[in-house]
Amino acid sequence: MSREKNQTNINQSMSLDFALERGKVIVKKVSSLIEEASIREGSSAFLAAGKIQEIEQNFPVAVRWYERALGVNPDCNEASARIAFVLLKQDKNVKALNIATELTSKAPTFIFKSLMLNHPMSSYTVLGNALIANGHEDGARAAFHRALTIEPGDTFSSGNLGALLLKEGRIEEAASILNNVDPGCGVFAPIAAAARLAVNDPGTLPAVKGMISSIAKEVG
Repeated sequence: MSREKNQTNINQSMSLDFALERGKVIVKKVSSLIEEASIREGSSAFLAAGKIQEIEQNFPVAVRWYERALGVNPDCNEASARIAFVLLKQDKNVKALNIATELTSKAPTFIFKSLMLNHPMSSYTVLGNALIANGHEDGARAAFHRALTIEPGDTFSSGNLGALLLKEGRIEEAASILNNVDPGCGVFAPIAAAARLAVNDPGTLPAVKGMISSIAKEVG
């Protein structure tokens, strides 16, 4: 793929059209969650309510809804995963890591969907993100590898693992893994395009590393 084509892919994620489409996804997702919370009962309704609050970035209230879901059903693993993600978004990284570690111990092969784009991810995706946030990149790399054995279509694990490899200068390995990133994932698609560019022009790697730093610990 040419350098110009890769740059075009990167620029598309910054376009107004992309922002508008992202807005439509958010509206559609919230509408779906409102309907889900209205017609379901118990932990499912509380989980949906928590997701609405998380999308609105009302994180403390989101956590309380997720905790209510766990109160009704202690095996509501998705509520635990979402609490860990919300804590990461608030930079409460140690607490998030504790929850993620407990989740992988309890339900190591648990698979669920990302909040907005319905991408599949697993307990180890959560753990990988928490490890990155706590500065444990070696452990994070292992967690993302494990996540991809559980769910090969896990875009967030592919994206984060590829980003870690790029930071280490392992360009071709990173580009190969980043090829598995869903083009619809606005966060990692530009990094995947930049990695392909770096394969042919290693001189662009410092700029790519700067891009990676700007989206550190992207979570689902």
